[in-house]
Amino acid sequence: IVGNILAEKCHLLDYDCNLLTEIDCMDICESFSKNILIVQNDQLSYSFKSVNGEDILGGEEFRFIEPIQCNNSRYEALYLVPTKENYVGLLDQSGNYIIPANQYKYIDYISDEFITVYEEKLCGSIDIDNNPILALNHKKIIPLTDNAVGVKDKLNLVGVVDFQGKLLIDSSYSDMLGYGDGLITAIYHDEIYPNEDFMPEEENKYYYIDLAGNVRIDCSQATKVHNFENGVAIIEYNNESALIDTYGNILLGNLSN
Repeated sequence: IVGNILAEKCHLLDYDCNLLTEIDCMDICESFSKNILIVQNDQLSYSFKSVNGEDILGGEEFRFIEPIQCNNSRYEALYLVPTKENYVGLLDQSGNYIIPANQYKYIDYISDEFITVYEEKLCGSIDIDNNPILALNHKKIIPLTDNAVGVKDKLNLVGVVDFQGKLLIDSSYSDMLGYGDGLITAIYHDEIYPNEDFMPEEENKYYYIDLAGNVRIDCSQATKVHNFENGVAIIEYNNESALIDTYGNILLGNLSN
């Protein structure tokens, strides 16, 4: 790609520097598809064009276009696009809407089997064919593993479901920080805050649990914990910290409590 900023034109070249296409735009952005270009028309406007410079979707312009790399036989690439009404749609590499752009306020692509969708402050999930998995009545969906997510209900309680919506862990925790090395970092509060988005951090009780809901490491006295990574995690108690393994054994450091 060769650009001429003053003339607001970009030139698409082959590897031998032969001119393929001249496009009226400020820039040509990264795209995962071989058949579609994302072009920047101005600082606040983006659209799709073919490699021949022809408009896709009738030249419709968007505030941003976010490419999503996916690995499947049906779609070479997917793109998140917002509409002027502040809704978001999902397009394939040919510019066809996979998820219409008038249904959801935001889309968080996790996999073809599980896509989180938002409507105002509530969220749910669908698959790539727009089939419902979780109803739009959850306050939060937390990606955990390749086949499981944490889900927060209207009472601010969090459980775990798989990508088919099957319940793996009952809604019994206050939040989940993430997942690593087979363990979910879960937070529990003695008091339920059903109408509050914010919960006091000083009341956090931390536990590392497995996907069956069993508590593997009790860190309820800790003041802060981190997700496991490469078999270790850091836990803190006041101004002290320690490195532990997945069995809760201290490998480095010392905690007085």
